[in-house]
Amino acid sequence: MKISSLQLRLIAVLVTLFGLTGIASQKTAAQTTATFVYVSNTGDGTVSVINTSNNSVVATIPLCNDCGPGPEGLAVTPGGGFVYVANEGNGTVSVIATATNTVAAIIQLPTNLCPSCVSTPVGVAITPDGTRAYVSDTGENAIDVIDIATNTVSASITADVSGPKAIAMSPNGVAAYYVFGTNSVGRIDTDPVPGSETYNTHTTTLMVGNTPTGIAVNPDSTFIYVTNQADNTVSVIPNSFPNFGGPAYPPFPTIALPAGSGPYAVAFTPNGAQAYVVNQTNSTVSVINTATSTVSKTLSAPTCIDPLNQVAVSSDGSQVYVADSDCGTADVILTATNTFTATPVSVGFNPFGVAASSSQSMTLGPPGTTTTFFFNTDTLKITPITNLGGELVTVDAFLIKAAAFPSLPGFPGETCIPYGDDSSGGVDTCVEFQVHCIVPGISPTVCNFVYLIATGYDLPADLSSGIGGPGFLVAHGVDCPLTGTSTAQSIFLSYDALVKDPTTHGGSRGPSCFVATYTPGATPITNGTFSKFTGWTTPVVDSALNQVKAGSTAPLKFTISDNLGNPITNLSFCNSFTVSGGANVCSDNPAVSTPWVNIASYAIACPNSAPVNSGTDLSLVASGGSGLQNLGSGSYQLNWKTAKSLKGTCANVVVTFDSTLTVVPATLGFQFN
Repeated sequence: MKISSLQLRLIAVLVTLFGLTGIASQKTAAQTTATFVYVSNTGDGTVSVINTSNNSVVATIPLCNDCGPGPEGLAVTPGGGFVYVANEGNGTVSVIATATNTVAAIIQLPTNLCPSCVSTPVGVAITPDGTRAYVSDTGENAIDVIDIATNTVSASITADVSGPKAIAMSPNGVAAYYVFGTNSVGRIDTDPVPGSETYNTHTTTLMVGNTPTGIAVNPDSTFIYVTNQADNTVSVIPNSFPNFGGPAYPPFPTIALPAGSGPYAVAFTPNGAQAYVVNQTNSTVSVINTATSTVSKTLSAPTCIDPLNQVAVSSDGSQVYVADSDCGTADVILTATNTFTATPVSVGFNPFGVAASSSQSMTLGPPGTTTTFFFNTDTLKITPITNLGGELVTVDAFLIKAAAFPSLPGFPGETCIPYGDDSSGGVDTCVEFQVHCIVPGISPTVCNFVYLIATGYDLPADLSSGIGGPGFLVAHGVDCPLTGTSTAQSIFLSYDALVKDPTTHGGSRGPSCFVATYTPGATPITNGTFSKFTGWTTPVVDSALNQVKAGSTAPLKFTISDNLGNPITNLSFCNSFTVSGGANVCSDNPAVSTPWVNIASYAIACPNSAPVNSGTDLSLVASGGSGLQNLGSGSYQLNWKTAKSLKGTCANVVVTFDSTLTVVPATLGFQFN
């Protein structure tokens, strides 16, 4: 649920040094989406990997030789790098490396709390920052905490725990919730939070319906669903912070499931609009409209004899996967129509657990095409400028509590901007976007081109009056989440408080972590546009190939202002630059004063059927002297002298600013004749 009508437009840019080809335009790509769903097969000790783009099993992973009657629950780390699988039969947790679809580690759970007990892990939940896994251990009557960095058990939590089963993590990272006993739900504070000194400590036990078996927290962490198997109901628990429901509860509201018998597991769509409840006894799935707390549809699964088990929704919200134990399949529901597909996905023997990767991978189209990723109620759009097409981009959203965001070197006064649909109950939650890109079948495989990133979101209620000092940071060559030692660059360019789903520009070689920031205490900006760079102006056109006679001069005009909107009137020109220690250095003349700008051209392949700006002979409109001309009021012009040898070729112009400003890719293409 989006809380505030105030929306953000952050614009920032970063150029890669080796453009490949292309020119930007406003087109939408035909996209190939690849996300993955993992199914644990208790009967044969394997995990099946399903590619959701075509619902094919791309790998079957054996977990161990002595898993016994397992595995059961499983969970995927943010970023999709690992899957943690609870092996009920031998008291272990298997760690699958998704890059190779092999078991990278096996973690033996302890029995020191109950030496006579046998560890029996059944459920797994992972913190949204990817640092810890919480495992429900019914044999030891504990919740074991695994440190993901070391794959060791760092804590075992026992208060008010008796036979814990399903476990779920709050998307804002505040708490883990688990069902246990005959009618109970427990809460564990997973991190220190405002007003609380607890950490990995059981804080509350609540009464729900009879025989709770499944649990899930909605995407904005405002309420919790618990399936009550013996009651044929779902308990709806308000997740009021910090006392988990407040003094008015219980009893909690319940949703009766007409035609649903034996509700066992539940999962939400990424936008939180619907919840899917698996009913074991009569092999149906109840579709709940969360806005009205009513069952909108009951679906009969294409089952064999025995019951359905767990359920998961793909990260883009388009498909629901249900483990069908006797059939040995994952039954697939299309959320657009709420119907089962005609052909289930065949997996292993006796499938039980289902987990979806939160990362999304898409194949880019040619230069200028836009690919859209969906996260919760937000979008992230990528438009390549100088690519070849066919690159595979993977994006994941890491939820970070604003209170835990580190102070980054060079930006001590900035913190992350919370998103309205991920913040609730006094807990402001930010989003860091992880971007990976590879070129399949080409060496080196790491992408190296300029691209634009667009993200739009609403501010939470406590920032509804706007933010001040907006920024946009990127850490290159590293994975999210950012730490206090992460080297980040500011690529902030402008801010618009009114535009929905706006544009932030950036680029990277290798993995990059992007985060929108602001300066607490700075005067809020509540409307209008806040700009640093405006370009390009006539006679050039930035959405077409500009025709120019090889050997003539082309005028390049732009305007630049500082972070407060004041025009920068003392810009210098740098003939060439290097990147040193994350900063742009004027390498041809270190004495050049800041701020400075460098403008250079890079050869590209001439795109076929690209729009052409042929209405103006650029060589006739160039005026003034050579070098960078200061036109006043923050406006500048550079008369670019082209070479005669460029005839018959195309090029992109790229502008780079001194690091105290920003780094900007020009979406400006030229065709020489």
